[in-house]
Amino acid sequence: MSDAVVRGPIYLIVLSQAFVALDLRMTIEEFDPTAPVVAATSTAEALPVLEGVDRIAVAFVDQGPGDYEQSALARIVAEKGGHVVLMGDRAEEDGAGHGYAVLERPFLTAHVADHLLAALG
Repeated sequence: MSDAVVRGPIYLIVLSQAFVALDLRMTIEEFDPTAPVVAATSTAEALPVLEGVDRIAVAFVDQGPGDYEQSALARIVAEKGGHVVLMGDRAEEDGAGHGYAVLERPFLTAHVADHLLAALG
């Protein structure tokens, strides 16, 4: 996204598994049909896209808590008011112990909706 700013919240998915990312996207779009969903296969791919984003509602990120906390993505998500939900093996092992919301596998539409409701209160 070049100089354009996306007003209002977006949902972010950072996940290398395209099929799972598509499932998450469809669930988010059912939950909030008007908000844009941005999907990236890596943090490096996501960062330039986020430059033109005004606000992040929820970011689903395939990282463990240690990697996420040290990342530029964590800083940007926080700056843009986003709530993060971690995913993946490392997240499932100790994400909750570090105070993060974790989307555990296998997940259902209801699990994703629960995280969205919790994040958006």
